[in-house]
Amino acid sequence: MDTTSYPDGEHKLKATAYDTQNQTSSIQITLYFDNIDNPPTINSVSVYNNQIVSGTVVVSVNCSDDKCISKVQLQIESTNYEDTSSPYQFTINTKDFSDGEHVLTITVFDTIGQTTSTSRTLIFDNTPPKVSISTPLNNQIINKTQNVNFYCEDNIKLSYYEIYLNETRISTSTLNFSSASVSYTLNTYSVSDGTYTLRVRVYDKVLNNSYAKIKIFIDNTPPVINSVSLYNEQIISDTINVSVSATDNFGIKELKVYIDNNLYQQTNLTSFDINTTNFSDGEHSLKIEVYDNVSNFTSTQTVVVFNNSNDQPPSCYLNFSSTNGVVSGNVKVYIYAEDDKQLKSLQLFVNNILIITASLTGKVFSSTYTINTKQYQDGDYSILLKVKDSLGQLSTFYTFVKIDNTGPTISTNINENEVLSNIKIITITASDINDISYL
Repeated sequence: MDTTSYPDGEHKLKATAYDTQNQTSSIQITLYFDNIDNPPTINSVSVYNNQIVSGTVVVSVNCSDDKCISKVQLQIESTNYEDTSSPYQFTINTKDFSDGEHVLTITVFDTIGQTTSTSRTLIFDNTPPKVSISTPLNNQIINKTQNVNFYCEDNIKLSYYEIYLNETRISTSTLNFSSASVSYTLNTYSVSDGTYTLRVRVYDKVLNNSYAKIKIFIDNTPPVINSVSLYNEQIISDTINVSVSATDNFGIKELKVYIDNNLYQQTNLTSFDINTTNFSDGEHSLKIEVYDNVSNFTSTQTVVVFNNSNDQPPSCYLNFSSTNGVVSGNVKVYIYAEDDKQLKSLQLFVNNILIITASLTGKVFSSTYTINTKQYQDGDYSILLKVKDSLGQLSTFYTFVKIDNTGPTISTNINENEVLSNIKIITITASDINDISYL
């Protein structure tokens, strides 16, 4: 049967057999005539144009034909791949090729050699990006807010970066460039002082990655001033050397010395000289600031007295109207002070609490003050008198008193309205925070 004489499509074939007696028997079947063979069709390819890939990539080709597919070929430049059975897949090791653009040509063959082709341009990338940190420097001490600056680049395109402080990720952001200069503000107050590894890791579009790291020291703690060789209101003359004992977790950088709020000296030593003859005699404020390597600082301030005129410090004393140091009620205290030139001020303290202050003039002062001891609880109290002369030189007088505004307690071994007979020993007991004088 020549099927080309008939149109393609469904046809009914009927056959009838006759015997000698003219008896018949028939059969009928449905047939399909197909004399047109179309070329194959490529339905889809698993990669798309300008896709960035790395390592091993699998390319799947979905194709069909009205008859049958004999094979599928994939060509990359001079390298050919072939698959003769479905599913049609090709495993490509991109590391066998240079980084950059490559054209994949896919050709599908049917059984009579008809073909259909398509192509995809892929970007092979097996090279990790580069990154370098410019600030801070390795082993740098930082504090407060610090800019972390770094530069990164990739031969194809960057994707994103991550910044780590030790093992904690503190920042991440996308990058859609082939190169970038990035600045990130690190708030060092959010972590404790100490030694850290700062690491910046950069990724490209196929997650090739590399990192740069540095060691940094975070220091937001000011130095500690342990001692200064001058004490408050010390009298000094000529040139005196002052030493400062200070500590810091990352080292002391310098001292700044102020006299009367004016910068007097700046030094990287832990001691300095003061030439008092360059100043007037009298009281002067002395402030010392201690700085560490990132300008954290702490300070101490005191008052010193410069005396280059041989002026003698004042003298003073006081006494109470008391019995053996015990006072009660309103008690009088007599205060006396004198100086070789001129008195300036007086302060009286009870248990280090200032209760009397006065400005003085002249060389001699004497006066009596009244203190109401009932404003205090019974007990022992320290009394401190401070007197200064016109230069600010200080004299002190120190003593103790006992306040007793509570009468003694008394008891007996007999009861109220008790009837006594014969001989009865009566016992009376008395006690006081001080002694009993008589009964």
